[in-house]
Amino acid sequence: MDALVTPRIRLRAIIVGVGTLAILWGARQYNYAFFHSLAELFAVTVAVGAFMVMWNSRRYIEDNYLLLIGVSFLFIASLDVLHLLTYRGMGIFPGIGDDPPTQFWIAGRFLQAAVLLVAPSFIHHRRRVRTWITWLGAITAGLALAVVTGAFPCCLGPEGLTPFKIAAEGLIILMLLGAYARLRRHSAWFDSGTLALVSASILISAVSEAAFTLYRDPFGPMNLVGHFLRIIAFFLLYRATVVKALTEPYAVLFRQLAQSAEALSQSERQLRRAKRFSDAMNTIDAQMISTLDLDEIMRRVIVEGAHAIAADSASIVMRDDSSWVVRHTYRFADGLINIRLTEEMATHLSTAAQTGSPLYVRDARNSDVVNPVFAKEHDIYSLLSVPLRESERTIGILTFHKRHADDHFTPEAIDFAARLGSALTLAIENVRLYAAQREVADTLQRAMLSLPDRLPGVTIAHTYRSADRIALIGGDFYDALALADGRIAFFVGDVSGKGIEAATSSSMARTTLRAFAHHEGDPSTVLTHANGVLYNMFADGKYATVTLGVLDTSTGTVLLASAGHPDPYVCGIDGCTRHVAERDVPLGLFPDTTFSESRLTLKPGQVILLYSDGLIDTRRGKEFFGEARVHEILDEVAALEPEVIVDTLIRSTEDFSGSQFTDDIALMALRYTPETA
Repeated sequence: MDALVTPRIRLRAIIVGVGTLAILWGARQYNYAFFHSLAELFAVTVAVGAFMVMWNSRRYIEDNYLLLIGVSFLFIASLDVLHLLTYRGMGIFPGIGDDPPTQFWIAGRFLQAAVLLVAPSFIHHRRRVRTWITWLGAITAGLALAVVTGAFPCCLGPEGLTPFKIAAEGLIILMLLGAYARLRRHSAWFDSGTLALVSASILISAVSEAAFTLYRDPFGPMNLVGHFLRIIAFFLLYRATVVKALTEPYAVLFRQLAQSAEALSQSERQLRRAKRFSDAMNTIDAQMISTLDLDEIMRRVIVEGAHAIAADSASIVMRDDSSWVVRHTYRFADGLINIRLTEEMATHLSTAAQTGSPLYVRDARNSDVVNPVFAKEHDIYSLLSVPLRESERTIGILTFHKRHADDHFTPEAIDFAARLGSALTLAIENVRLYAAQREVADTLQRAMLSLPDRLPGVTIAHTYRSADRIALIGGDFYDALALADGRIAFFVGDVSGKGIEAATSSSMARTTLRAFAHHEGDPSTVLTHANGVLYNMFADGKYATVTLGVLDTSTGTVLLASAGHPDPYVCGIDGCTRHVAERDVPLGLFPDTTFSESRLTLKPGQVILLYSDGLIDTRRGKEFFGEARVHEILDEVAALEPEVIVDTLIRSTEDFSGSQFTDDIALMALRYTPETA
């Protein structure tokens, strides 16, 4: 049914149009003034009717372009009415002459061309109909007032059309051509029928203006042609605004809805791709953080990265002097691992390294930056190489490949690959930093935490937990050594701070204490001399707490000195007791500190336990492990071997805190065994 209605409407319109032109031609043969009046009245009637329809339907019309044109008809018609009333032969304004009607004509055509020129700017903007009316009314009133007051330039003089009239018509023609060009740039917004009607109306209006430019007599044939063309142009514009916007509103509405839906669909697809890449990036980040194994990190990056951007294959190569070494591949032959690629073989790698930016080559087999033999040998059609940059130098290249000509990397995929390369570079730096710190920690650990299990007269057990999971060492330290006269010196200490910096200070403190223990022997003297040295060696604010004891293996007598360190425990078959010693000032704070001593006697088989304050300061939320819990645990294991005592204590702190230590812990237990002295 709809297919039949549209041709009928078009046929009816053609019949009406031809009939109107025939009537006007007949009127022209009878009287030109009569013809002119009918022609202008037809144009004014169409314009006013179009305005009334568009104004009353403005709430339902979504096409701002056509709505603005329809609203402007009222103001264009107002100037045309003034042109009609002042035209020669009308007799309404005797003696007015031929110039004012020509001026009103130019004013009307200028307003019409200006509206058509600016209308495309409102296609995507929110409509403001009242603002349009205000501006159109002001411009119309200004043009009319200029004509009435004589301010408007002369258009028709005694010798015919003036230069201003000809120039004005030329400007109007240029404005109409500009309006046509702007309309065509927005052609996607209109259905084909509306676009054709408006385009034809604008071009016919331009030809009409050219005819009016060429006439010499207001009653001449060129004036007649101009009026006929203008009527046709107005009729086409009427068809575009009223008929298309009202009798066929659903076509306009559905087209706009389809365009909006397509835009929303594209935005939705972009959002989905962005979310997919974001989720993939988060997954890869989590996987890289979960391990410090560089090979495993690289394997996960190329596999997950290739899946995310739908790459057919991938590789990671690392820089080695003047060549590239293949470290990992995805969907390549295993034989590629560890092979060297020269600059000539892999020119794209060198290009990416030099630019420092992602390199995307869509046709690798016909590119100046890719070795065509290399691309063909490895079945590569397009590639995306991302430099791994570290301190302004390229340490490696992450490359993804496509193997089909109709497949390519999207801008979102390229951005994802760039972010993935940055994350991989950071992971490589972290692994290398960890390896360097671990090497330092291992060296310090071997130097500081290695103790013999036995010395003459004692058996020893010890353990250490660092709050630094990377360094695995910190500010706590311990040592035990046999002195020349059959005595045993032992100590546990804690330097302020954590990590490698604290470990360096604790190494100095341990070495200093060990040296003075060999030469001095008495705990108070050892701490006094060590304090003088450490005061000069430590940085400002750095200090160390220490408990140092000297055991006479022949009598079991222990002399103890404390530099602000927790008190030791003595354990045996009857349980454990805490030995309260006088705590003096920590080492390194003041240059002339002296230290006091306390004395206790060990019975054969008894254990003396020294520990750092990290043991009692272990936390679970806001709760501390505390002295009371230490004492309770020690009472349960007091009669057991030193190894069991320290292991039980350290496992208890792990269970209590969930292995989340906020401070280093050092434990050392010595059992007095005089029979081994």
